[in-house]
Amino acid sequence: MSDWDKHLTGKDKEEWEEFVRFQREHTMEQMMESAFVMSIVPAEADIKFAVELGMAIMLDKPLFCVLLPGAKMPPKLEKVADMVAVADLDTEEGRDALQREVAAFQARYGR
Repeated sequence: MSDWDKHLTGKDKEEWEEFVRFQREHTMEQMMESAFVMSIVPAEADIKFAVELGMAIMLDKPLFCVLLPGAKMPPKLEKVADMVAVADLDTEEGRDALQREVAAFQARYGR
């Protein structure tokens, strides 16, 4: 295991420890209690999304990915997603369509 974090000092170390603590105490706890994970796929690499995605995979949670119109789905992410929905959240029609997709996904993977 890498020990890159041993070189952190001061504020950087405090911020890293707070990030880890929050992920363990909040994100992971909530994810462990959930039936599935739903995430909006970011347009570019995002650390928070990456941590949550990795956690969902490690907890073997069904994964529902929402892709905004015009966004590209990374091919490897598409392989692990149980469902991908394209939704325009700026329109009522898009939100209604997504709500139907979520309901179908929840019926299949929910508790």
